[in-house]
Amino acid sequence: MKKLALVVLGLSFSFSAMANVDVVIEKKRVFCHSQSAMNTFMKRKDRTKLANLPDGCKVTDRKRRGELVKKFPKLGYVEVELKTGNNVYVDRQAIRIDN
Repeated sequence: MKKLALVVLGLSFSFSAMANVDVVIEKKRVFCHSQSAMNTFMKRKDRTKLANLPDGCKVTDRKRRGELVKKFPKLGYVEVELKTGNNVYVDRQAIRIDN
């Protein structure tokens, strides 16, 4: 019983710590306002070209800070809540974890 309580207690702390991960979206990276636009962007063969972006996607002109909301590991992107309160979708490689 004590082992089960320790495991549950440890898991609860690890999940709460994952919820407040601060991230930085680097300059000159693409972010999208909708999940469907992000799916369209991720299907591109060359994601380094910033011309002809799908509707709802933009290129950052400066670094943006936010918190990680949700991961989509099989699709290759994450959902980030910006400090302004907007939720955006970003390629996993376009962010870095801020300590």
